[in-house]
Amino acid sequence: MFSYQQAELVKRLVVLTNGTVAPEDIITTEVVPVAELSVPALVVSAVFAVLCTAWTFFRLWAGRMRGKPMHVEDYLAIVALVSTSTEAIFPMLPVR
Repeated sequence: MFSYQQAELVKRLVVLTNGTVAPEDIITTEVVPVAELSVPALVVSAVFAVLCTAWTFFRLWAGRMRGKPMHVEDYLAIVALVSTSTEAIFPMLPVR
């Protein structure tokens, strides 16, 4: 069910009263600590978001320079870019 890291986090989030956990291991803040691999994952996500945005921009720009109208696949590419961008941005917003 839980991975090892999730189980360790759950153990740290639960405040035990029988003294089996060291006080420095108990999380007392409202913010959950950042996981070990979350920073590289966010960097890769940001890099690919920039690459996808640039690709979509240049695709639309090239079509406009050639004088071609936008087709269904162009609109679908924009919808896909917007949906993945919002999906990547909203989980980063703090939840209160």
